[in-house]
Formats: sequence, C-alpha cells, structure tokens
Amino acid sequence: MHTNSEKDVNLIVNRLKKDPAPLSRPLYRKLRYYRLLSSPQECHLELLCNAADSTRTATSYSKGVKQALMGALALDSLTKDLELVFKQGTASEPDFVLQGRRLMINDRLLDFKLSHDGKQCGLSVEASLQQKEIESYDCGHVITDLYDSLVAQLLRTQRNSRHSLSGTQKSMTRMVEQKISRIPTRVTIFRGELPGELGVRWWDFDSDRVYWTHGRLLRKGRITLHRESTCSHMRNEPLSTRKSLSSLLSSGHLRHQRCECA
Repeated sequence: MHTNSEKDVNLIVNRLKKDPAPLSRPLYRKLRYYRLLSSPQECHLELLCNAADSTRTATSYSKGVKQALMGALALDSLTKDLELVFKQGTASEPDFVLQGRRLMINDRLLDFKLSHDGKQCGLSVEASLQQKEIESYDCGHVITDLYDSLVAQLLRTQRNSRHSLSGTQKSMTRMVEQKISRIPTRVTIFRGELPGELGVRWWDFDSDRVYWTHGRLLRKGRITLHRESTCSHMRNEPLSTRKSLSSLLSSGHLRHQRCECA
C-alpha cells in the first residue's frame, strides 16, 4: 500500500521527469519561517478541514459514540458550546481539528473497526479473534482519548481566551471516564400495562456491575415524559427516586401539581 509521500514522489518523477531530493535544513527552516511550506501534520489537518461532511450511515454504535461525545463536551463551559461536525476522514488524518469554536471530528471514530485501528483494547482484540461484529457502543476509551487530546489543546490556547477550563487535564479526563461509564445504552421504549403508559429499558456499565456484585440487584427508576407545550415547568422533576410522586408533592419537593402526563 502506497503512502501519500510515495504517491507524491511517483507524481514528480512521472510528470516532471525529475528525481526529488530532500530540502536542506537551512532552506526548510527559512520556508517554514515565512509559512511557505506546510508540515505533514499541517497538511493532514487541512485535509480534514476541507473534507466533505460525513455521510456515514447511522448505526447503534455511531449513535452511542455521538451521545457519549456530546455528553462529555457538555461537562465543561468551555466545551459545551462547541459546534460539532463530522468529516469524511481517513486513517492518515487526525481524529479532530479545532477551528475557533468549530470541532471537526474524523468520522472513522463512528466505526468500531476503524476507530480501533492502532488503538486496540480488550473488546476489539476479542472481537477480532472471535470474528464478531460489535454493534453497540461499549468502548469509553474512544471518547476519553479524544477528549484528553482536546483538553490538552484547549489548555495550550486558553491563555489567549476569555474562557477557561474548570479543572486540570487529568481531573477532567477522569471525570469524563466516570460519567461515560454511567451513560445508558441500548435504550428501548415499549408499551406499558396501563393505557397510554410507556416503559423504558436501558443498560449501563455501572448497573451491570451492581447487578452481579450484589446478588442480581436491579436498580429501578421512574421516568415521566412530559409534553413541552403544557409541562415545560416540569423539566426539573427528579428522574429517579425511591419516593412516590404523591409523597414528593406532599413534602414540597415538587412545587407543581401532578399533571396528566404522570
């Protein structure tokens, strides 16, 4: 398989009938000083910036990656307002490019096999050995690796910005790792037993650990889906609690009366 540099050499030899030679170090430095020559890394960054927007077909895995990434970015005021764009990238191009407030992501991260090319983990190794297709997002390191690199870049540039990160690179990456382990996956909605009732099922890594560690203990939560048109004031209702709705109302924890959505 030819690399980009090998293709360039072949092009020069075939079209210009010349044998390319490396630049002398003084000349290279001079050209770099006046920004007349780009480094390979800068070329790859430019390729990703100019690439077309991703048209990759959505899968359970890609949806999980996007959900985890948006959740990670929402954890800090400096990253929550970034404009997220997925680009048609290749393995030779970087995972992301940050241009102002625009975060461009290489869409190979939306594919399990491509995202693990050169970044193997236990799941990818076992999937390869057993020739299994991984359909759901279960690899938190894909996001934490990207987030760690993003935070490192922001820390280098935040001195010239009116924004600032809420913690150190290590502390923020650790927080993202903990949060990602609790993100629900494989969410499904089904009809409940009562008229108009909907049930929601999901998996998360932490619940699975609790289930097996504590004798198949199932943690249950109650979720009410409210209509935005009539119940926008219920956005802050507790999502999971041991107490019933009536006890919360009587104790004053909920300031609004029960609506028809509950």
